[in-house]
This record gives sequence, C-alpha cells and structure tokens, in this order.
Amino acid sequence: MKSYILCFLGEGKCTPEGNDISKWIPDAVGNTCQNCSDKQKVLVAKMIKTMMDEHKEDWEKLKSKYDPEHTHAEELKQFVEKHLP
Repeated sequence: MKSYILCFLGEGKCTPEGNDISKWIPDAVGNTCQNCSDKQKVLVAKMIKTMMDEHKEDWEKLKSKYDPEHTHAEELKQFVEKHLP
C-alpha cells in the first residue's frame, strides 16, 4: 500500500495499476468520480477507505493535494460509503 500512496502523492514510482488509480483519485475527490466506471469507483473507494483507516497521515497529505480547502470531504465520505460492498 505504501508504494501506491507514494505514487498517488507523486513521490514514488507507479505501477501501471497505480498510475491508473492515481488518475482517478482527483476525479473522486473533486466530483465523486463521476467520470469513472462502476468498477473504477469501487477500486478507488477501497483505496481511499484503506488510506483513511490505516494510513491517516498519508490520507491527510493526499486530501491536501487534491482538496486543499477541504470542500469535498463530506461528498467523498458518502462516495466511499456508497461504493464499498
């Protein structure tokens, strides 16, 4: 997970999958992944939930990068809850 986080933050190398997810995260944070497929939404929601629960410091960095004003926090929380089984 740490290598994915570094990828998402632009601080490390990305695998092809990590590169794809890193493209979807800004969309997820900014507009609840409206341009993502259903499969992408679930994958992004899982990554975000894992970061929220297990990598809080890194999650704060990622939020600050993509939502510095924290204007999308509630929408993002609802997005994660909606797309996790």
